[in-house]
Amino acid sequence: MKAVYAGWSCPEGPAELVDYLIDPFHAEEVDYEDFTNAVDVSTAPLEETQFEILATDWHVTWLKTKLPSGREAWVMQHSGIEYLFLEGGTFDRTEEVRRAQIWESMQ
Repeated sequence: MKAVYAGWSCPEGPAELVDYLIDPFHAEEVDYEDFTNAVDVSTAPLEETQFEILATDWHVTWLKTKLPSGREAWVMQHSGIEYLFLEGGTFDRTEEVRRAQIWESMQ
């Protein structure tokens, strides 16, 4: 089963969760092919024209990462916005934010 958009992007914050997801300790950059093998990108809230150029858009970074709970996650960074993708598409946002805030306080 491919990961789908989890209904969360960085403008929803908080910053601690964004920082956790993109931190190089947790995230590794992958290419478009690897990302789309694991993620159904069509579930992202983008316009049709954006989907058409994703593979070659230099504004996009693809990340394999994990939530603070350790669950595998995928992030598409597109024009300064992070979009979260998860298998099953749902997560306990309150708990993940709490864990990210603990992590941030220990940095």
